[in-house]
Amino acid sequence: MQVNENIRLMLDATPLACIMWKNFKILECNEEAVRLYRVKDKSAFQEKFFELSPEYQPDGRRSIDLVSQCIQKAYDEGKYIFEWMHQTLDGTLFPAEVTLMRANVKSDDHIVFSYTRDLREQKRMTEELRQANERISLMLNSTPLAGTLRDRNFRVFDCNEEAVRLFGAKDKQEFIERFSELSPEYQPDGQRSVELAAQYVQKAYKEGKYVFEWVHRTLDGTLFPAEITIIRVGEESSGYTTMGYTRDLREEKRMTQNVRETAALLQKVVANYPGAIWSIDRNEVYTLFNGRSIGKFGVTPEQVVGKSFNNAPPQIVYPEIIDYIRKTYTDGAQEWVAKIEQGAFHIRTSPIYGDDGNIIGVVGNSDEITEVIRLQDDLKESLDKANEANTL
Repeated sequence: MQVNENIRLMLDATPLACIMWKNFKILECNEEAVRLYRVKDKSAFQEKFFELSPEYQPDGRRSIDLVSQCIQKAYDEGKYIFEWMHQTLDGTLFPAEVTLMRANVKSDDHIVFSYTRDLREQKRMTEELRQANERISLMLNSTPLAGTLRDRNFRVFDCNEEAVRLFGAKDKQEFIERFSELSPEYQPDGQRSVELAAQYVQKAYKEGKYVFEWVHRTLDGTLFPAEITIIRVGEESSGYTTMGYTRDLREEKRMTQNVRETAALLQKVVANYPGAIWSIDRNEVYTLFNGRSIGKFGVTPEQVVGKSFNNAPPQIVYPEIIDYIRKTYTDGAQEWVAKIEQGAFHIRTSPIYGDDGNIIGVVGNSDEITEVIRLQDDLKESLDKANEANTL
């Protein structure tokens, strides 16, 4: 029996991995089978088919023995559906549902079509749901987060003591009865809270989980930012419910703001340093370059940061400074006076240490001392002339 072009087209149009068996041998497969098992082509799939299952199935029986048994069962009964553990050529195991269908042909040939459905995502969701159901009675009251439960109509019907405390309610009953008061009329994006909340709960209901930021309100009217996690729990047959967790973000937001303000202040301090401050990582790439004197070099921080010695503006990179920076890695802090075209500079470098104690870069500062050097030279010249006069 030859596989004609129409059968090939039908197989390739099937969204499931499909194999056509003839007398317990593979006659044809489709492109989805090639994709699912990550083989090169249909020919490679047929050659390596028995490598696409582990030696033993989860029940302890050898895969190679079970294949012919399952095909025979499908041929005898017309249809056979079972779960199977497959694997890709790189050894990645994945569960699958296999449906074997007998083809009625006018010959003595045993023709069976096999359809394979990847169950990885379904198994993952089933396992998540099973674990959620096991934990649901414990999670609500054991979590340090404010927790709420909604029924299939999205109405809040239970909460934990942390929710009562966070929102300033007297008890669970007051929390549930006044739940609609626990959000302002509008969220920061201008949408009405009641409408947006319904959208988010519906999204969690459909997708299984949804996380978002929200502005809540305590019963005394105090607004506060929160992170909300809504998880779908329960069984579809009995109707899903959703569990919501509220994490108070006030402290986190305050710390984030403090970090931003500190970073902005540090940037201002560095930018207003009278000289120049710079840092370089282990790859000899500038990670910082700022200060009031960098204008003398005709460059801006943006022209330097991210550049290595090889492609940084040449007026800030010269052999002497490269040598001292590299010595900083091996010998520790360095200090010297550099006289270059732009003037005289007092330069200091120090290693930057990582958490593991290893040097991860070098930080340095440069202070212009051109005028100091000129005065020193003038003073020396004057002293030399005075000494000459006294000699005479």
